[in-house]
Amino acid sequence: MKDGRVWLAISFVLVLSALTAARLVMASYAPPSSVTRPIVPRTWQFHVVLAAAGSDEVTARRWHPGTLVVNAGDTVVLKVTNADPDFAHGFGIAAAFRSRDGGVNVTLQPGESRTFTFTIDRPGIYLFSCTLEGCAEDHADQKGQLVVLPAELGAVGG
Repeated sequence: MKDGRVWLAISFVLVLSALTAARLVMASYAPPSSVTRPIVPRTWQFHVVLAAAGSDEVTARRWHPGTLVVNAGDTVVLKVTNADPDFAHGFGIAAAFRSRDGGVNVTLQPGESRTFTFTIDRPGIYLFSCTLEGCAEDHADQKGQLVVLPAELGAVGG
């Protein structure tokens, strides 16, 4: 019976020593600098509004916000609203990602909103703009950008 207690005490000391050694190793471990944590695709919801501001003489129309940023592989839920009370406007995003989701190119009447869901797998800068030529005198200034970062950088939402 005394031998059983001795073996129990030895086993306890060995297990305790192993746990302490493991704790010390884990506390001093640092992953290599080349290792990045994996990026899990996320869903981003944005509301882009074409706003008109100014006076009777000069009115500026711009998309707000003018820049959207996501990681490649993220899903984008994009609500687009034409808040200009005087003119219809178009909304389109560059064709670089159309092969998978069909792209976005619509005409919005004053006060109208539309919502689109899409995924862009290729990093890049995708321009969006008013696609209704001649909608207003500042048509060429009605633009913005969707910036898609490489997912491995993990720059957004990391």
